[in-house]
Amino acid sequence: MAERAQRLLVTGLYDLRSCVLALTRLTALRAVSPHHHITVIAPHAARDLLLRLRVADQVQVIAQSALATIIWTLWQKILRRFDAVVDAAQLREGITPDWKKAARDLSSILPAPPFVVLSLIDGWPAVRIAALARKLDVQGYKVVLLGIVRTPAHDRLLKAAPVLIDLTGSVDLADVPVIAHGAHATIGGRDGVATLAALSGARTVILSQGTD
Repeated sequence: MAERAQRLLVTGLYDLRSCVLALTRLTALRAVSPHHHITVIAPHAARDLLLRLRVADQVQVIAQSALATIIWTLWQKILRRFDAVVDAAQLREGITPDWKKAARDLSSILPAPPFVVLSLIDGWPAVRIAALARKLDVQGYKVVLLGIVRTPAHDRLLKAAPVLIDLTGSVDLADVPVIAHGAHATIGGRDGVATLAALSGARTVILSQGTD
């Protein structure tokens, strides 16, 4: 008798980095549950990544500010729609996603090689990141600023380093592996962009506050 398809709800993904770090576990879950319908609660910026990698059939986006209210008022109603609820941290490790599933042609917006991808670095002021961008430019690299959600920090950085090619908001998280593999290197902090680039096997340097 064929296994009955179940509706699974995956929780515990509260930001881009946690979504990226859970990709191998979600891929493993999909591999052992190919016929189940998997819904993931995740930030909006991770939606396309999860759907294009096919590790989720549906992404339920809940704004962080509204999360507590929804948990207290609607949680039981939400749970009744699913056969099982799984915390992403409890899923087993093991399978690297097939990045080609999420690939699309970005040749029209990417510069010709060699280029370096740069994302925001935790604890680094705009002037310091701008100095790094200018140094890479002098060395002959085009420097692509990559972010998923535009913030005031991106605007300050662009003002401090006009050499940057700004793709912030022009691509989504699912495009990062393709861009990173086409780049000479990806340099960033512990955010979704640099973490995903490293997970995909691209040459990546992850810096943090206090790193010279």
